[in-house]
Amino acid sequence: MKKWSSSLGFILAAAGSAVGLANVWKFPYMAYENGGTFVLIYLLCLLVIGFPLLIGEMLVGKASGKGLFEAFGELGKPLWNNFGYLCILSGVLILGFYCVVGGWCFFYAGSYAMQGMGVAEVPGFGDYTGNGWQQILSTFAFVAVTIGVVMAGVMRGIEQMVRYLMPLLGILLLVFAGYATSKVGFSVVTDQLFTYNPDTLNGETVLKAVGHAFFSLSLGIGAMLVFASYLKEDNIVKAGLWVGVIDTAVALVACFVVIPMVLLIQKQGGQVDEGAGALFVAVPALLSDFAGGNWLNMLFFFLLSCAALTSSVSLFEVVASGLHSRLSPEGDPRKYNWIMGAFVMVLALITSLSVGANESISKLNLFTHFDDAVTLYLLPLGGLLIAIFVGWLMPESIIKQHFGKRAIYPVWRGIIRYVTPLAMGLILLQSFL
Repeated sequence: MKKWSSSLGFILAAAGSAVGLANVWKFPYMAYENGGTFVLIYLLCLLVIGFPLLIGEMLVGKASGKGLFEAFGELGKPLWNNFGYLCILSGVLILGFYCVVGGWCFFYAGSYAMQGMGVAEVPGFGDYTGNGWQQILSTFAFVAVTIGVVMAGVMRGIEQMVRYLMPLLGILLLVFAGYATSKVGFSVVTDQLFTYNPDTLNGETVLKAVGHAFFSLSLGIGAMLVFASYLKEDNIVKAGLWVGVIDTAVALVACFVVIPMVLLIQKQGGQVDEGAGALFVAVPALLSDFAGGNWLNMLFFFLLSCAALTSSVSLFEVVASGLHSRLSPEGDPRKYNWIMGAFVMVLALITSLSVGANESISKLNLFTHFDDAVTLYLLPLGGLLIAIFVGWLMPESIIKQHFGKRAIYPVWRGIIRYVTPLAMGLILLQSFL
């Protein structure tokens, strides 16, 4: 069985899977659009739902040492192995739109490198997303690299990438955040992020906050279960807390990069896509004053591409290995990597044309529909099932064996048994109403 070479390798890989584009690309524009109420509810969701479930999902993986379709049976509940089908569906839909954004990062990293060499100009975000061939080529490249990393082996692929490159991305984000905030004032950004407005508190805001908490931590799709199944030591609680802290910190720092520039551009009379394209407008605007801005942009989008790959690789590993274990455990796993790769490639290429490059496909709004289906329905359902299993069906003796003698155990146990299932049930009910 594959094992992480160290606890640090596991924490960095799990954090890399959790961080990805959800924090740097998606969270800042969601925080800007929905305001401080959304951010505060998001942080509360992490404490009450996210962190407890993260530890719970890791416990299932570590205690069983198995993948999606064997873990629950190994712990005495074979019927629950069907949870793997939900994980595969969620993972495929996420990859369907996630690989498109990863392709955007690839494109801008390469475009700024060519502009730095005087070879070509970098197109605006709207022009780029409206160009069908550029969308297809960049998405194809991202999916192809994802498959290549998986074929090289999850340990060599993920562990080496995040060990060296993710800390560099964190440092770059901190530097960018300091510079961007100085342009508008620190208090302006904190007011935007943390000011509670009761008028904006509604079911939709709560659903968005919860959905992003799941998406950000890679919960409910089996990624953390599979990652934890490779662990050597019993350090689930410490690992879970570190992953959660790193994930949250990166998301908040990214807000201090994107939000100041969006505010500044709007103040100067410019137009910014506050949605999916906000990051790809804000960072170039931030670096426009620098003589070496092209190379800084190239470095940033290259590192962001690596962060995106850590998430896409872990998701792909989950769905491909799950498919292999269910259909042909004794067969060649590479066959299922190719099958899943072909399916994800077609899905992602079609989705890439739905953001403006093709009028007919754009009317289907696949990008948004895939995002909503996952964050509002599938991930919360997966979280509810994990909470029920860990809180009520998984033997407590096994939980204590891997949880360790920690004072936090009674609190966590109470939350995972009562608070989390109730909250998830109400959230899912609201989603369907």
